[in-house]
Amino acid sequence: MRIRSVALAYMAGMGLIALSGSAVVAYKEWRHLATVDEAEALVRVIGSANRFIEAMALERGVYNQIVVSRDTAPEEKQRLIAERVAVTDGIFDETLTGLSHLQLADARGLSEPVAEARRIVTSARARTDAVWQGTSLESATGAAQALVSEFVRASGVLDQTLIRLERALSERDPRLGLMMSVSRLSNDLRDAAGQRSTILSRYAGTQQRIDVATASRISELTGAIKITWDRLQRVVRQVGQSPKVEAALARTRTSFMEEGERTYQSMASAAREGTPPVMEFLVWRAWTVRMLANTVVARDAPVEQALDDLSSLELAARARLAFAFGSAGGAALLILAISIYVQRRVVRPIMQLTAAIDGTLTTCQTPRLSPASSRWVQSA
Repeated sequence: MRIRSVALAYMAGMGLIALSGSAVVAYKEWRHLATVDEAEALVRVIGSANRFIEAMALERGVYNQIVVSRDTAPEEKQRLIAERVAVTDGIFDETLTGLSHLQLADARGLSEPVAEARRIVTSARARTDAVWQGTSLESATGAAQALVSEFVRASGVLDQTLIRLERALSERDPRLGLMMSVSRLSNDLRDAAGQRSTILSRYAGTQQRIDVATASRISELTGAIKITWDRLQRVVRQVGQSPKVEAALARTRTSFMEEGERTYQSMASAAREGTPPVMEFLVWRAWTVRMLANTVVARDAPVEQALDDLSSLELAARARLAFAFGSAGGAALLILAISIYVQRRVVRPIMQLTAAIDGTLTTCQTPRLSPASSRWVQSA
Protein backbone atom coordinates (compact mmCIF):
# COMPACT_ATOMS: atom_id res chain seq x y z
CA MET A 1 0.00 0.00 0.00
CA ARG A 2 2.91 2.30 0.80
CA ILE A 3 4.43 1.71 -2.65
CA ARG A 4 1.17 2.67 -4.35
CA SER A 5 0.91 5.84 -2.29
CA VAL A 6 4.47 6.86 -3.16
CA ALA A 7 3.89 6.22 -6.87
CA LEU A 8 0.62 8.13 -6.91
CA ALA A 9 2.16 11.03 -5.01
CA TYR A 10 5.06 11.15 -7.48
CA MET A 11 2.73 11.14 -10.49
CA ALA A 12 0.50 13.79 -8.90
CA GLY A 13 3.54 15.98 -8.27
CA MET A 14 4.74 15.64 -11.86
CA GLY A 15 1.25 16.44 -13.13
CA LEU A 16 0.99 19.49 -10.89
CA ILE A 17 4.36 20.80 -12.13
CA ALA A 18 3.35 20.29 -15.78
CA LEU A 19 -0.05 21.90 -15.32
CA SER A 20 1.40 24.82 -13.35
CA GLY A 21 3.95 25.52 -16.09
CA SER A 22 1.29 25.40 -18.77
CA ALA A 23 -0.99 27.63 -16.70
CA VAL A 24 1.77 30.25 -16.30
CA VAL A 25 2.46 30.26 -20.05
CA ALA A 26 -1.28 30.41 -20.83
CA TYR A 27 -1.83 33.34 -18.44
CA LYS A 28 1.13 35.21 -19.90
CA GLU A 29 -0.20 34.79 -23.45
CA TRP A 30 -3.71 35.70 -22.35
CA ARG A 31 -2.40 38.96 -20.88
CA HIS A 32 -0.41 39.55 -24.06
CA LEU A 33 -3.59 39.08 -26.10
CA ALA A 34 -5.40 41.57 -23.88
CA THR A 35 -2.60 44.10 -24.42
CA VAL A 36 -2.76 43.55 -28.18
CA ASP A 37 -6.54 44.09 -28.14
CA GLU A 38 -6.12 47.32 -26.14
CA ALA A 39 -3.42 48.54 -28.53
CA GLU A 40 -5.60 47.75 -31.55
CA ALA A 41 -8.50 49.72 -30.07
CA LEU A 42 -6.18 52.68 -29.44
CA VAL A 43 -4.77 52.56 -32.97
CA ARG A 44 -8.28 52.54 -34.47
CA VAL A 45 -9.38 55.52 -32.36
CA ILE A 46 -6.20 57.43 -33.23
CA GLY A 47 -6.71 56.62 -36.90
CA SER A 48 -10.27 57.93 -36.71
CA ALA A 49 -9.28 61.09 -34.84
CA ASN A 50 -6.45 61.77 -37.29
CA ARG A 51 -9.02 62.16 -40.06
CA PHE A 52 -10.34 65.32 -38.36
CA ILE A 53 -7.57 67.48 -39.74
CA GLU A 54 -8.32 66.63 -43.34
CA ALA A 55 -12.09 66.68 -42.85
CA MET A 56 -12.03 70.12 -41.23
CA ALA A 57 -9.56 71.40 -43.80
CA LEU A 58 -11.83 70.32 -46.65
CA GLU A 59 -14.84 71.80 -44.91
CA ARG A 60 -12.91 74.99 -44.33
CA GLY A 61 -12.05 75.10 -48.03
CA VAL A 62 -15.68 74.64 -49.07
CA TYR A 63 -16.81 77.40 -46.72
CA ASN A 64 -14.08 79.68 -48.01
CA GLN A 65 -15.15 78.98 -51.59
CA ILE A 66 -18.80 79.69 -50.77
CA VAL A 67 -18.09 82.89 -48.87
CA VAL A 68 -15.99 84.46 -51.66
CA SER A 69 -18.05 83.10 -54.56
CA ARG A 70 -20.78 85.29 -56.06
CA ASP A 71 -21.79 82.98 -58.89
CA THR A 72 -22.84 79.85 -56.97
CA ALA A 73 -26.59 79.49 -56.31
CA PRO A 74 -27.69 79.34 -52.63
CA GLU A 75 -29.09 75.83 -53.12
CA GLU A 76 -25.76 74.60 -54.49
CA LYS A 77 -23.91 76.24 -51.62
CA GLN A 78 -26.17 74.51 -49.13
CA ARG A 79 -25.60 71.15 -50.82
CA LEU A 80 -21.82 71.51 -50.78
CA ILE A 81 -21.84 72.50 -47.12
CA ALA A 82 -24.18 69.65 -46.14
CA GLU A 83 -21.89 67.08 -47.76
CA ARG A 84 -18.81 68.31 -45.92
CA VAL A 85 -20.61 68.72 -42.59
CA ALA A 86 -21.90 65.14 -42.79
CA VAL A 87 -18.37 63.80 -43.27
CA THR A 88 -16.89 65.82 -40.39
CA ASP A 89 -19.75 64.99 -38.01
CA GLY A 90 -19.45 61.31 -38.95
CA ILE A 91 -15.82 61.36 -37.83
CA PHE A 92 -16.80 63.08 -34.58
CA ASP A 93 -19.37 60.36 -33.91
CA GLU A 94 -16.97 57.55 -34.81
CA THR A 95 -14.23 58.90 -32.57
CA LEU A 96 -16.51 59.48 -29.59
CA THR A 97 -17.88 55.94 -29.95
CA GLY A 98 -14.37 54.50 -30.09
CA LEU A 99 -13.32 56.47 -27.01
CA SER A 100 -16.33 55.21 -25.07
CA HIS A 101 -15.23 51.61 -25.71
CA LEU A 102 -11.63 52.11 -24.57
CA GLN A 103 -10.64 50.35 -21.36
CA LEU A 104 -8.77 53.40 -20.02
CA ALA A 105 -9.10 55.11 -16.67
CA ASP A 106 -9.25 58.56 -18.31
CA ALA A 107 -11.47 57.65 -21.28
CA ARG A 108 -14.04 60.21 -20.16
CA GLY A 109 -11.36 62.87 -19.95
CA LEU A 110 -10.42 62.10 -23.55
CA SER A 111 -14.01 62.40 -24.79
CA GLU A 112 -14.51 65.88 -23.36
CA PRO A 113 -11.91 67.63 -25.59
CA VAL A 114 -13.45 65.99 -28.67
CA ALA A 115 -16.88 67.28 -27.63
CA GLU A 116 -15.34 70.72 -27.04
CA ALA A 117 -13.80 70.72 -30.53
CA ARG A 118 -17.19 69.83 -31.94
CA ARG A 119 -18.76 72.84 -30.20
CA ILE A 120 -16.07 75.12 -31.64
CA VAL A 121 -16.66 73.80 -35.16
CA THR A 122 -20.46 74.07 -34.84
CA SER A 123 -20.20 77.68 -33.65
CA ALA A 124 -17.85 78.60 -36.51
CA ARG A 125 -20.25 77.05 -39.01
CA ALA A 126 -23.20 79.05 -37.69
CA ARG A 127 -21.24 82.31 -37.87
CA THR A 128 -20.13 81.69 -41.46
CA ASP A 129 -23.59 80.51 -42.56
CA ALA A 130 -25.01 83.81 -41.34
CA VAL A 131 -22.57 85.69 -43.60
CA TRP A 132 -23.19 83.87 -46.89
CA GLN A 133 -26.95 83.69 -46.21
CA GLY A 134 -27.01 87.48 -45.74
CA THR A 135 -28.22 87.53 -42.12
CA SER A 136 -24.97 89.01 -40.77
CA LEU A 137 -23.24 92.32 -41.45
CA GLU A 138 -19.79 90.79 -41.06
CA SER A 139 -17.61 90.96 -44.19
CA ALA A 140 -16.91 87.84 -46.23
CA THR A 141 -13.16 88.24 -45.65
CA GLY A 142 -13.62 88.59 -41.90
CA ALA A 143 -15.90 85.55 -41.77
CA ALA A 144 -13.46 83.44 -43.78
CA GLN A 145 -10.53 84.41 -41.55
CA ALA A 146 -12.57 83.77 -38.40
CA LEU A 147 -13.57 80.33 -39.71
CA VAL A 148 -9.94 79.40 -40.34
CA SER A 149 -8.97 80.60 -36.86
CA GLU A 150 -11.73 78.62 -35.14
CA PHE A 151 -11.04 75.45 -37.08
CA VAL A 152 -7.34 75.73 -36.23
CA ARG A 153 -8.29 76.14 -32.56
CA ALA A 154 -10.44 73.01 -32.74
CA SER A 155 -7.55 71.14 -34.34
CA GLY A 156 -5.32 72.18 -31.45
CA VAL A 157 -7.82 70.83 -28.92
CA LEU A 158 -7.99 67.52 -30.78
CA ASP A 159 -4.22 67.35 -31.05
CA GLN A 160 -3.93 67.29 -27.25
CA THR A 161 -6.25 64.30 -27.17
CA LEU A 162 -4.18 62.53 -29.81
CA ILE A 163 -1.00 63.07 -27.83
CA ARG A 164 -2.58 61.45 -24.76
CA LEU A 165 -3.79 58.51 -26.85
CA GLU A 166 -0.32 58.08 -28.33
CA ARG A 167 1.18 58.10 -24.83
CA ALA A 168 -1.22 55.36 -23.73
CA LEU A 169 -0.30 53.35 -26.82
CA SER A 170 3.44 53.84 -26.28
CA GLU A 171 3.10 52.37 -22.79
CA ARG A 172 1.87 49.16 -24.43
CA ASP A 173 4.19 49.17 -27.45
CA PRO A 174 6.79 51.94 -27.98
CA ARG A 175 7.19 51.16 -31.68
CA LEU A 176 3.46 51.59 -32.30
CA GLY A 177 3.61 54.88 -30.43
CA LEU A 178 6.30 56.07 -32.85
CA MET A 179 4.13 55.01 -35.79
CA MET A 180 1.27 57.13 -34.49
CA SER A 181 3.71 60.02 -34.14
CA VAL A 182 4.34 59.67 -37.88
CA SER A 183 0.61 59.84 -38.44
CA ARG A 184 0.25 62.96 -36.28
CA LEU A 185 3.19 64.69 -37.97
CA SER A 186 1.58 63.95 -41.34
CA ASN A 187 -1.52 65.65 -39.98
CA ASP A 188 0.56 68.66 -38.98
CA LEU A 189 1.97 68.73 -42.50
CA ARG A 190 -1.54 68.55 -43.96
CA ASP A 191 -2.82 71.25 -41.61
CA ALA A 192 -0.07 73.76 -42.42
CA ALA A 193 -0.35 73.03 -46.14
CA GLY A 194 -4.13 73.37 -45.96
CA GLN A 195 -3.95 76.75 -44.25
CA ARG A 196 -1.53 78.02 -46.88
CA SER A 197 -3.75 76.64 -49.64
CA THR A 198 -6.78 78.45 -48.19
CA ILE A 199 -4.94 81.79 -48.27
CA LEU A 200 -3.75 81.22 -51.82
CA SER A 201 -7.24 80.10 -52.84
CA ARG A 202 -8.62 83.48 -51.74
CA TYR A 203 -6.07 85.14 -53.97
CA ALA A 204 -6.92 82.84 -56.89
CA GLY A 205 -10.60 83.70 -56.43
CA THR A 206 -10.31 87.47 -55.92
CA GLN A 207 -6.91 88.20 -57.59
CA GLN A 208 -6.41 90.93 -54.99
CA ARG A 209 -2.78 91.35 -54.04
CA ILE A 210 -2.12 90.13 -50.51
CA ASP A 211 -0.79 92.44 -47.81
CA VAL A 212 2.54 92.15 -46.02
CA ALA A 213 1.07 90.35 -43.01
CA THR A 214 -0.57 87.70 -45.20
CA ALA A 215 2.62 87.25 -47.20
CA SER A 216 4.51 86.77 -43.95
CA ARG A 217 1.95 84.19 -42.84
CA ILE A 218 2.46 82.24 -46.07
CA SER A 219 6.22 82.23 -45.46
CA GLU A 220 5.69 81.01 -41.89
CA LEU A 221 3.47 78.17 -43.09
CA THR A 222 6.00 77.19 -45.77
CA GLY A 223 8.73 77.07 -43.13
CA ALA A 224 6.51 74.98 -40.85
CA ILE A 225 5.92 72.53 -43.69
CA LYS A 226 9.68 72.11 -44.21
CA ILE A 227 10.36 71.63 -40.47
CA THR A 228 7.52 69.13 -40.09
CA TRP A 229 8.74 67.19 -43.12
CA ASP A 230 12.25 66.91 -41.65
CA ARG A 231 10.85 65.67 -38.32
CA LEU A 232 8.61 63.22 -40.14
CA GLN A 233 11.57 61.64 -41.93
CA ARG A 234 13.56 61.32 -38.69
CA VAL A 235 10.72 59.55 -36.86
CA VAL A 236 10.20 57.13 -39.77
CA ARG A 237 13.87 56.17 -39.54
CA GLN A 238 13.40 55.51 -35.81
CA VAL A 239 10.39 53.26 -36.47
CA GLY A 240 12.53 50.84 -38.46
CA GLN A 241 11.27 48.41 -41.06
CA SER A 242 7.74 49.38 -42.01
CA PRO A 243 7.04 48.88 -45.75
CA LYS A 244 3.73 50.74 -45.90
CA VAL A 245 5.05 53.77 -44.03
CA GLU A 246 8.20 53.95 -46.14
CA ALA A 247 6.19 53.69 -49.38
CA ALA A 248 3.82 56.45 -48.23
CA LEU A 249 6.73 58.71 -47.30
CA ALA A 250 8.30 58.20 -50.73
CA ARG A 251 5.02 59.13 -52.41
CA THR A 252 4.66 62.29 -50.31
CA ARG A 253 8.23 63.30 -51.07
CA THR A 254 7.86 62.92 -54.85
CA SER A 255 4.34 64.29 -55.30
CA PHE A 256 4.00 66.96 -52.63
CA MET A 257 7.39 68.07 -51.34
CA GLU A 258 9.00 68.18 -54.77
CA GLU A 259 6.39 68.62 -57.51
CA GLY A 260 3.70 70.34 -55.44
CA GLU A 261 5.93 72.81 -53.63
CA ARG A 262 7.13 74.30 -56.92
CA THR A 263 3.58 75.21 -57.90
CA TYR A 264 2.72 76.51 -54.41
CA GLN A 265 5.76 78.78 -54.48
CA SER A 266 4.77 80.10 -57.90
CA MET A 267 1.26 80.90 -56.64
CA ALA A 268 2.69 82.53 -53.49
CA SER A 269 4.97 84.74 -55.61
CA ALA A 270 2.02 85.79 -57.79
CA ALA A 271 -0.01 86.65 -54.68
CA ARG A 272 2.80 88.81 -53.24
CA GLU A 273 3.42 90.63 -56.52
CA GLY A 274 -0.21 90.89 -57.64
CA THR A 275 0.45 89.15 -60.96
CA PRO A 276 -2.11 86.77 -62.55
CA PRO A 277 -2.37 83.46 -60.63
CA VAL A 278 -0.81 80.38 -62.17
CA MET A 279 -4.27 78.76 -62.37
CA GLU A 280 -7.88 79.88 -62.49
CA PHE A 281 -9.80 79.54 -59.24
CA LEU A 282 -11.72 76.31 -59.96
CA VAL A 283 -8.72 74.65 -61.59
CA TRP A 284 -6.58 75.68 -58.64
CA ARG A 285 -9.10 74.32 -56.13
CA ALA A 286 -9.24 70.95 -57.89
CA TRP A 287 -5.45 70.80 -58.15
CA THR A 288 -4.72 71.72 -54.54
CA VAL A 289 -7.32 69.29 -53.16
CA ARG A 290 -5.70 66.52 -55.17
CA MET A 291 -2.21 67.62 -54.14
CA LEU A 292 -3.05 67.85 -50.44
CA ALA A 293 -4.35 64.28 -50.60
CA ASN A 294 -0.74 63.19 -51.15
CA THR A 295 0.03 64.11 -47.53
CA VAL A 296 -2.81 61.89 -46.30
CA VAL A 297 -1.13 58.63 -47.38
CA ALA A 298 1.61 59.33 -44.83
CA ARG A 299 -1.13 59.79 -42.24
CA ASP A 300 -3.03 56.57 -42.95
CA ALA A 301 -0.11 54.24 -43.74
CA PRO A 302 1.17 54.09 -40.12
CA VAL A 303 -2.29 53.10 -38.92
CA GLU A 304 -2.51 50.36 -41.56
CA GLN A 305 1.02 49.16 -40.75
CA ALA A 306 0.29 49.14 -37.01
CA LEU A 307 -2.90 47.12 -37.52
CA ASP A 308 -0.97 44.64 -39.70
CA ASP A 309 1.71 44.26 -37.04
CA LEU A 310 -0.87 43.83 -34.29
CA SER A 311 -2.67 41.21 -36.36
CA SER A 312 0.57 39.24 -36.66
CA LEU A 313 1.20 39.57 -32.92
CA GLU A 314 -2.32 38.40 -32.16
CA LEU A 315 -2.01 35.34 -34.38
CA ALA A 316 1.32 34.43 -32.77
CA ALA A 317 -0.08 34.90 -29.26
CA ARG A 318 -3.15 32.80 -30.04
CA ALA A 319 -0.92 30.06 -31.44
CA ARG A 320 1.21 30.07 -28.28
CA LEU A 321 -1.93 30.07 -26.12
CA ALA A 322 -3.33 27.09 -28.01
CA PHE A 323 0.04 25.35 -27.65
CA ALA A 324 0.02 25.99 -23.89
CA PHE A 325 -3.47 24.51 -23.52
CA GLY A 326 -2.51 21.63 -25.78
CA SER A 327 0.64 21.01 -23.76
CA ALA A 328 -1.36 20.99 -20.55
CA GLY A 329 -3.82 18.48 -21.97
CA GLY A 330 -1.04 16.38 -23.47
CA ALA A 331 0.87 16.40 -20.20
CA ALA A 332 -2.23 15.28 -18.31
CA LEU A 333 -2.85 12.42 -20.76
CA LEU A 334 0.80 11.40 -20.73
CA ILE A 335 0.91 11.34 -16.94
CA LEU A 336 -2.32 9.33 -16.86
CA ALA A 337 -0.88 6.82 -19.34
CA ILE A 338 2.37 6.57 -17.38
CA SER A 339 0.42 6.15 -14.17
CA ILE A 340 -1.58 3.28 -15.62
CA TYR A 341 1.57 1.70 -17.03
CA VAL A 342 3.47 2.03 -13.73
CA GLN A 343 0.46 0.74 -11.81
CA ARG A 344 0.17 -2.36 -13.97
CA ARG A 345 3.79 -3.15 -14.75
CA VAL A 346 5.62 -1.94 -11.67
CA VAL A 347 3.42 -1.27 -8.66
CA ARG A 348 1.10 -4.28 -9.02
CA PRO A 349 3.92 -6.86 -9.51
CA ILE A 350 5.82 -5.38 -6.57
CA MET A 351 2.70 -5.53 -4.42
CA GLN A 352 2.02 -9.11 -5.50
CA LEU A 353 5.62 -10.08 -4.76
CA THR A 354 5.46 -8.33 -1.40
CA ALA A 355 2.21 -10.11 -0.57
CA ALA A 356 3.71 -13.45 -1.54
CA ILE A 357 6.79 -12.82 0.60
CA ASP A 358 4.64 -11.76 3.53
CA GLY A 359 2.56 -14.93 3.16
CA THR A 360 5.67 -17.13 3.08
CA LEU A 361 7.14 -15.49 6.14
CA THR A 362 3.87 -15.91 8.02
CA THR A 363 3.79 -19.62 7.17
CA CYS A 364 7.38 -20.08 8.23
CA GLN A 365 6.88 -18.37 11.57
CA THR A 366 3.73 -20.42 12.64
CA PRO A 367 4.65 -23.56 14.83
CA ARG A 368 3.46 -26.91 13.43
CA LEU A 369 2.14 -29.49 16.06
CA SER A 370 2.98 -33.19 15.78
CA PRO A 371 0.12 -35.78 15.71
CA ALA A 372 1.04 -36.94 19.25
CA SER A 373 0.99 -33.43 20.54
CA SER A 374 -2.34 -32.85 18.86
CA ARG A 375 -3.83 -35.94 20.59
CA TRP A 376 -2.40 -34.83 23.96
CA VAL A 377 -3.93 -31.36 23.47
CA GLN A 378 -7.28 -32.89 22.56
CA SER A 379 -7.28 -35.34 25.50
CA ALA A 380 -6.30 -32.57 27.82
